[in-house]
Amino acid sequence: MGTKINSKRKGKVGENEFAKWLREHGYLARRSQQFCGEAGDADLITNIEDLHIEVKRVEKLNLDK
Repeated sequence: MGTKINSKRKGKVGENEFAKWLREHGYLARRSQQFCGEAGDADLITNIEDLHIEVKRVEKLNLDK
């Protein structure tokens, strides 16, 4: 039997990884879902003006898809 990937956990891990990367590069960043989870909100809240961040964690990048 194969291992089933929990998509919510996968998303949370990806968001946390990218927020950490942003913090390591001098930005303020945190996940938005853990605080409010409102529809239409960005995945990450940052101090980068005019930037809406959506994090997708994939094995193979396909920007057209």
